[in-house]
Amino acid sequence: MDLRRDLDNQMRGLCKGVGIVLGRAGSTNLARKVNAVLAESPDLQDIFAPLLLAQSCLTEQIEKFDREHLVMAKGDQTVRRMMTVPGIGATTS
Repeated sequence: MDLRRDLDNQMRGLCKGVGIVLGRAGSTNLARKVNAVLAESPDLQDIFAPLLLAQSCLTEQIEKFDREHLVMAKGDQTVRRMMTVPGIGATTS
């Protein structure tokens, strides 16, 4: 997740460097905002395309890992019981 955050921040910094402020957005919305910027400024495509691809791949892998992790957690009775405590999820339990 740190790597994805670093990519997001790098894209924000690059946009800010050319005078475009993206505002607050999570990774998914950030990708949409960057794509909207690229639609208006196709000359930036070469800079952002690799970053967007890397971000997309990382997001996909993180989501896959989270799903597998949750399936494993739900398969253990003790872990399921611990997950009933408010604020305690699959990772903590």
